[in-house]
Amino acid sequence: MRGDVRRAQRDRKDVIRMTGAQPTRRRARLVGVGLDHGDGHTRFTCGHGFRLLYGSAATHAKMEAKALEFMRRVREQGLSMDRITREECCRIAEQIGLHLEEIGVG
Repeated sequence: MRGDVRRAQRDRKDVIRMTGAQPTRRRARLVGVGLDHGDGHTRFTCGHGFRLLYGSAATHAKMEAKALEFMRRVREQGLSMDRITREECCRIAEQIGLHLEEIGVG
């Protein structure tokens, strides 16, 4: 097994060297999807650390407010989405009124 890991690392380095491709860094994001977008308007909002998709105008506005509040609290605690733990994420979500058990996370 250890040999497989080393071989995979070596193969990855070879591909990067041969293609000139830079390794991509995975980034954590808060994602919100509104399911009541029956008005035909496609809403998409990008923010630092979050992406929001669809929803009616009212739902999208609520998601945006919650996402901004969530990100503010993450920053206040000196964290980033790349470094936050699941427990910290759930705690902050509960503090701002997101009920995770309703969506099967908590």
